Amino acid sequence: QAELAKVHLPEAPEGWERREWGRDFEAEYQAMLAGMSEDERRMAEQVNNSLVGKTMRKKSEKEARREIKDTVWEYVNGDQLVRLSAKYTDPKQSTSFQGLAMEMIATNMGFMIEREGYAVIQGVPYFSRSNWMDDGEALDKPLELEAYVGNDIQLGVVSNTDEATLRAILELIDYDGLNAMLDVPMAAVGSAAPDLTREEELLMAEAAADVLLERQ
Repeated sequence: QAELAKVHLPEAPEGWERREWGRDFEAEYQAMLAGMSEDERRMAEQVNNSLVGKTMRKKSEKEARREIKDTVWEYVNGDQLVRLSAKYTDPKQSTSFQGLAMEMIATNMGFMIEREGYAVIQGVPYFSRSNWMDDGEALDKPLELEAYVGNDIQLGVVSNTDEATLRAILELIDYDGLNAMLDVPMAAVGSAAPDLTREEELLMAEAAADVLLERQ
């Protein structure tokens, strides 16, 4: 637990480059404004351009950059990109309702987030995050996945590559090392994980997604 969970993310596979994520906060802000009505955009700009707004935005970006440095690696091969994150949260410092609160905010902003079982890699279920507008239209975004090792380690994935390539990269993660960070390591994770068929994977991932929903 004295190490960052990020150290258990893999080196770059052959033919790939591993690099820091240069997140473009200004582009994200402009994209957010573009999705607003004229009145909403005017109000958002007034808040953001105020002294308090500028201070809060600067502080938020500074904290986000620190977390990115501690949790994220990007893997690039030409136009292919896989962004992995790994974060350990001390259970004594975690906020159990944080995830639910974020989703409530997203829902109130006109978005719905759905999770579906995607795969099970070395005993760890991965869920896809589907983002939808209120009108039922799917948002055009790269594939987003999340996974949990116990309650304290969260993995995140953003990918625009094919499933076989993505799975090969996810297999390179040191799940034994992540599992060892837990106070009580999980059984059947990492090298102790059983072999599953694709059908068994999906059933297990869907069951895990249901449990996650119940906890929230």
